[in-house]
Amino acid sequence: MDIHALLDAFGNVASVVKTIADTPGINMIPYASTVSSAVSAIQAGIRLGENVTTQINALRDTFANGVPTKAQLDALDARIETLRAKIHSPLPEKEEGEED
Repeated sequence: MDIHALLDAFGNVASVVKTIADTPGINMIPYASTVSSAVSAIQAGIRLGENVTTQINALRDTFANGVPTKAQLDALDARIETLRAKIHSPLPEKEEGEED
């Protein structure tokens, strides 16, 4: 994993979220919710050794041109949910002779 890409993505997202927060009339909740979900899933994926490059790139790309559209947020949510499902998937059955 490229830590610089991760930090760049988070830095850009933080900048866009700050712009949203400073803009009167924009409901910040959908943006904050999506970012929080993405960051949590990416952190969990990293801890479990998952390849999270796709999700980092999706987060970066969603916020690359400023305030994302609802469709862009929905697409990012779907990608993050895919990672979350993988992280929370049940362990495979024990193989014969395998200990607990």
